[in-house]
This record gives sequence, structure tokens and C-alpha cells, in this order.
Amino acid sequence: MPFQSSISRLFLLVVLISSCASLSIGRYEPYSPLRGDPEEQERIVRSSLAALSFQERIAQRCILYIPRGMPIEEVEPYIRATKPGGVILYRWNYESLSDLVRLTGEIRRGYPKGYPKPFICADQEGGRVRAFQFKEFAQLPSAFQLGMYRDPDLIRSASYLTAVQMREAGCNMNLAPVLDLVEEGDSSIIGDRSFGGDPGWVEEAGKAYLEGMRAGGVIPVIKHFPGHGSTRTDSHSLLPILSLTEEDLLQRDLVPFRGAIRTGAPVVMTAHILYPRIDPEFPVTLSRRILNGILRERLGFRGVVMSDGLEMGALSGRYSLKESVLYSFQAGVDILLLYTRYRIEDIVSVVEELVQEGKIRLEDIDFGVERVLALKQAYGLLSQ
Repeated sequence: MPFQSSISRLFLLVVLISSCASLSIGRYEPYSPLRGDPEEQERIVRSSLAALSFQERIAQRCILYIPRGMPIEEVEPYIRATKPGGVILYRWNYESLSDLVRLTGEIRRGYPKGYPKPFICADQEGGRVRAFQFKEFAQLPSAFQLGMYRDPDLIRSASYLTAVQMREAGCNMNLAPVLDLVEEGDSSIIGDRSFGGDPGWVEEAGKAYLEGMRAGGVIPVIKHFPGHGSTRTDSHSLLPILSLTEEDLLQRDLVPFRGAIRTGAPVVMTAHILYPRIDPEFPVTLSRRILNGILRERLGFRGVVMSDGLEMGALSGRYSLKESVLYSFQAGVDILLLYTRYRIEDIVSVVEELVQEGKIRLEDIDFGVERVLALKQAYGLLSQ
């Protein structure tokens, strides 16, 4: 088993990747000539899309959790029943590294041959936010502690090491890096999860982190767009409200996100924050003004937009599931992160209602599915 080799071997790999400081990553493109014929890539994606049923298309737009306490023997049939676009893992889903390897294997076996493979993801940021804390893993400090050294090579190496460990355990997506700006590395909602409070430095650190993830073969997810660092309100419980304008964001909070998008970020996770001076009605995850107007049009992002947890109090305390799905789809969210309570069947049911009511069009559903499948194609998760 790969992890039986010593940690020193992993650090040797880190040294090797550190020498690649000039590693170049272009802006993420769904169909890039750097990966071959763009027309052939698009053909593969559209062929995969056409083979999916309505329910399967909705499932591709969801990341699902493994229920706490579910026996490993029940994981494959649980996944096979709905075939979600991805699965998120938490500490309570396993006890050891061997458990995790078996779990990711069971998840993959839940998908038929030739079917789009799943994103298998976790929050492996470092510091206090680590889904994997095995003795076989090198445990890395928080982003804030790493950021204190102002060394992009250190960030790149830490990211690469994280990616190698995740990939060998069967994961292919990391819900990191955190690009929020925070001046103090404390234990608040963002705190030491941030690389710091200097927009220019956090932009540089974010770029290095993306390079390490890419070299390690894991999909990074930049978060929490457009920046959660300006508030200490925990959106798991309450909706933060910030009186900032679009220009305020562009001058500070959006600097790291803009740099990460230009560097090649393939996935952006939204923040559940209300900016009444930009959109007085909807928080970011449900705001077309912000996700389409700022993220896609102004920053030029062409990748996948993922919501933060749909069950978080900032949304579920104000909106029904049906409203959250409707407004997030209308705003341009491609993947819904279901992490504790909602099920794929719940999402399919409300989307069916919304389509019948004429509030969501089938082509709008497919547009989001195509972005998800294009990302999978780019990372080798679609059959050729």
C-alpha cells in the first residue's frame, strides 16, 4: 500500500515539486486546446450528458454526504441508488486510513462502468480543518501559520503534499484553499484558515496552492467567494450582512479570487453572505447579480460554481429547500453541496416541481450539468 512508505519519501517529492516554481497554469477552460482537440472534448461531454436521465442530471449537480454511522457494506448501494455527482467525506465516516481507502473504493463501485466518475472530496485545509488526521499522513499547519513565512514555494509544497496524500487515499477534490482575508489567525469562523490579511500576499499564496494541487492531481476549490473574512458571523447559524459595494470588494476581498481565476481555478465555492448594497434581496449563493454579474462577467470565470452547505442556517433559516434550489439555480450555481440533511431525492423532487411550474427550464439544468461534466472530462473522470 502506498502509505506504508515513509513520510520522508513524500517530503522528497515535495522538494522536487518545489523546484517547479515557474509552473504555469492558464485560466481554466471547459474545452482547452492544451488538453487536446476542444471539439472532441465537447463531443465526449455532450455524449455523456445525452446518456443521463432527468434524475441523473440533477444528481450530477449535487455533492452528497455519507450518513453518520452507515456501515461500509451499505455505502455502495446507497451511492448506486442516486449516483451523485460527488461525495463529501467527514471524520465520522472512517476511523483509520485503511477505512478511508476502503470507503472511497466502495463509493467508486457505486457507479456503473462508463458512467461519469464522482468527485470525492473533503475539507483538507490544514490546521484545525482537516478531515484526515491519520498517523500515516504528514499533518500540516494552518494556512495562517504557513502564510507567516511569505514563501510561495512553501505553500506550493504543502499543497502538493496534501494532494498526494488525498489522491492516494482515493480522493480527487479538496475544498481548499481559503482565500478570505483575515488579519488575525484566531479560532473565529475563518481566522487561521486564511493565509492573512494582505490581498496581494493572499493572491500569491492562492496561486501557489493551486499549482501544488494541480501537480498532485487533485481538483482545488477556492472559497468563500467573494470573501468571508470581513465578518465573524458564522454562516452555519446566521446570515452575515456586509455593507460593502462592488468596488469595495474589487479593491480588497476579490483580489485573491481574481488572481486565482487568472491562474486556473476550476471551482469556486460561494459564501452565504448578504451584500445589500450590491443585491439587497439575495445572499451570494442565491444572487445572480453577484455570481453572474461579478464572478462570471466581470472576473471571467468559466468553471464550476459550488454552493457552500445548503443546510447551513444562513440559507435554511430564511428559505425553504425549494426556494434555495430555485434561486441558486437561477443565480448560476452548478453544484449544490448537501452535507448533513438534504437528500438527492429531495432535490430531484423540488426540481421536478419547479420545471412543471415553468420556473426552471430543462436547458438551464443541462447547462449546469455540462459545466460539471466538462470539469470531469478535464480531470479524467469521464469515459472516452
